[in-house]
Amino acid sequence: VFDTDGELLYSNATAQQVFPSLLSKDYTEDMMQLQNLSERNLSLYKNDRIYEITKRQIIRNNVPYGTMYILHDMTDTYNYTDRLKKDVAEKTKEVISIQHSVIASFANMIEARDGVTGLHIKHTCEYVKIVAKALKEEGKYKDILTDEYLDYVIQAAPLHDIGKIAIPDYVLK
Repeated sequence: VFDTDGELLYSNATAQQVFPSLLSKDYTEDMMQLQNLSERNLSLYKNDRIYEITKRQIIRNNVPYGTMYILHDMTDTYNYTDRLKKDVAEKTKEVISIQHSVIASFANMIEARDGVTGLHIKHTCEYVKIVAKALKEEGKYKDILTDEYLDYVIQAAPLHDIGKIAIPDYVLK
């Protein structure tokens, strides 16, 4: 807490830990940093901690008396958010891996039924990859053929004959 002249009126133990200069009379630089960060709505990174700063005017009888800076330790919140982002990315990779495994399993079922069909699946995958990439390079369907979409189409290509599994051989032949 500072008065209107910038003199320190009060600081708690946490503030003194973050700003040891508050224990001495040479705290002007730290006070300026607090003022600057609070006005720009920026966080303070100090001693491996992250603080959000709230500035409050102290008014007594409608007259400004001073300014109070409140430091909110947000380190755990920021770390939680980072951990959560990493966890989501890992789970997404797992889901994609499972998805690839399911597609590969279906393709293997088709291949096990008829070896010729299995080669056909592999050739079709390569053909889909070549055609899709050529269309993208030519600038066709720019709004649809994103890299992500191309990956999905190429990954799904082995499933194009999945219906053959349920059709009896005498019908297919």
